[in-house]
Amino acid sequence: VEANEGDAAMHDARAPRKWLRSVVAATAIAVTAVAVASANRPAPAAAAEESAAPVVTAPRSVGWVGDSIGWQSRSEIESAVSRAYRVSTFNSILGATVAYQTAATHEVVLGPDSPDILLVELGTNDTGKVEPAQFAADVRRFLDGVTPHVECVRWFDLKRGGSSVYQTFNDNAVRYNAMLAEIVEDYPTVRLASYSTWAQLNGSAAFDIDGVHLSPRGERELGELASRAAGLCETDIDLRSAPTATAAARA
Repeated sequence: VEANEGDAAMHDARAPRKWLRSVVAATAIAVTAVAVASANRPAPAAAAEESAAPVVTAPRSVGWVGDSIGWQSRSEIESAVSRAYRVSTFNSILGATVAYQTAATHEVVLGPDSPDILLVELGTNDTGKVEPAQFAADVRRFLDGVTPHVECVRWFDLKRGGSSVYQTFNDNAVRYNAMLAEIVEDYPTVRLASYSTWAQLNGSAAFDIDGVHLSPRGERELGELASRAAGLCETDIDLRSAPTATAAARA
């Protein structure tokens, strides 16, 4: 009887340990299964999106072509425009007319770094060097070679006279502005930038003694005007592309 009781007591003592080992083994198997399943489970879509590299859009490029007014204001124009855009080309030459700058500008827009936006400050010298009919023909030839390759053009019209030195400029500025306004109507991606209104609002403080070239204040203000003109061009580009993008999305 004592032996049987001892065997029973030993059996009773081992039973809890055997049960505990079974529980531990089962738990280990379950933990391993969960770990394997987690390792093989695909990452949630949201997590994948968060880890994706952000898309960085390069700023649009801006080119400038002009005469002595732009030449003297180059640093101010480039500084103001480059706050939001990349200045890809700047070509202002003393005494330049539209015809003088045409070949070089066509070469730029056909090149590998053609600007998205072109700002044109030309015509002042034409008022004293080029007859009206020839001026109109020169402007059209310039734009015919530019517009197929540039998304937007802003052409600065002329100050409405007021020079103490250049009488032919005083005589012809308004007429040449009227021709510019008429010509750009034939080019959907070209508009005038109202340099004439800007000059009137800023008054004599923006100009040198000759009433055509700029004072230091005028140079700074021209830089800001150029930046605003580029911004208006960008708005035009975005508005033109929006319907196309919407139609593509629907398709």
